Amino acid sequence: MIRLSTQPGQEFIEAGIGSRALTLARAVGINGKIYSYDMHTDIKKLAEKNLHLIGMGKHVDLKTRDISEGFDESDIPAIFLDVPNPSEYLKQMHSSLHNSEFFGALVTTTNQITKLLEALKQFPFGELEVVEIMLHNYKIAPVRLRPSDRMVGHTGYLIFARGLYVML
Repeated sequence: MIRLSTQPGQEFIEAGIGSRALTLARAVGINGKIYSYDMHTDIKKLAEKNLHLIGMGKHVDLKTRDISEGFDESDIPAIFLDVPNPSEYLKQMHSSLHNSEFFGALVTTTNQITKLLEALKQFPFGELEVVEIMLHNYKIAPVRLRPSDRMVGHTGYLIFARGLYVML
């Protein structure tokens, strides 16, 4: 949320709805709005149910659509893509993103990182950052505090960029 400069009252686009268990709706609050895109109707239904359970149903506009067709919104301050190939949607993202604002993506392989970083060179972005997400639990034994014998072996990578303001 910090890297995307998420604030109360802000509008935000996210693609790859998922279950909405980790929605940014709470971060933008009751005066903000999240526009969430996914092309799977069954995922949208699950997300709607979960959003209503946490009282955020009114603050998230769920849309069933392939984002290769673009986004309805423009002049948005932040966009987050949780899709398999975010590098394929940078043109759509860039046309909806407000000048000099924030972009983020979640990917699961280093190949996707490389493709995304190469694709970002085609657009005026700077302040690039790649962060690995790894959960590592510890055994709770004060005399022998050490990592757990079992570990989640799956990781993810967050990629962030900020649009560079271009004066004409």
